[in-house]
Amino acid sequence: MVVKPSMSAISVVGANGDETVIGYDEAMSALYLDRTRSGAAGAAVPGFPGVHTAGLVLHHDRLDLRILVDNSIVEVFANDGERVLTDLVYPGQAGDGVRIFAEGGTARLDCLRVDFMRSIWQQS
Repeated sequence: MVVKPSMSAISVVGANGDETVIGYDEAMSALYLDRTRSGAAGAAVPGFPGVHTAGLVLHHDRLDLRILVDNSIVEVFANDGERVLTDLVYPGQAGDGVRIFAEGGTARLDCLRVDFMRSIWQQS
């Protein structure tokens, strides 16, 4: 993702309005993971909903993300592991949507690859 001054993000969209937002805030020079809308179960736990950040300076206005998502965990590896964020999420139902957006500027997605992981609990 090439980022210009703004907040650029990828949203992992679940059912019933659940979403977890992974993005970059140019003004703060920070990667963030927002789980404030990541599901009703998490919202019921005091202090659970929140936005977690990690300072990250972009090189040549580029942000490379590797995002792993399963039923209850989101892991974000930025710029080959320079920064890593991991959070629990509790979506009401599994979702399979992805939304990419920018606020207050522009972002360009250079490449998106989606791979599906096989469960270790199921025999193939």
